[in-house]
Parts: sequence; structure tokens; C-alpha cells
Amino acid sequence: LSSVVFEVAHRSENSTIYWHLDEQFVGETKEFHQLAINPTEGKHKLVLVDKNGERLERKFEILGRME
Repeated sequence: LSSVVFEVAHRSENSTIYWHLDEQFVGETKEFHQLAINPTEGKHKLVLVDKNGERLERKFEILGRME
């Protein structure tokens, strides 16, 4: 299976972002906000939360593997 690399920018340089996929914690990033995730086929929700509680939510769908 291939990973998908997600990337986000934050206005504060030293911010920490906590990443959640389908309500499960999958990692945290600081300064460089890129995270490789390996979601299964289907619909998903990615939620990012910073130390101040600011949230960013995005829904996406994995259609299938490329061969």
C-alpha cells in the first residue's frame, strides 16, 4: 500500500499540530507540517488541532489503488 503525504501551513512558526484520521490520533508535527498516512479505501475525515484548540477538518475519499 502507498502512503499519502498531507501538508498544511500554520501562521505560527513553532506551532505543534496534532493529526487525527477518523477520530484516531495518527501523529504530531512541529515547524514542518507534513505527515504520511496510509488510509484504506473509502471515505475519511482528517482533523488537525493546534495547541490553542484551533481545528481544521477535511473529508476525502480513497477510490482505489493505482496499478
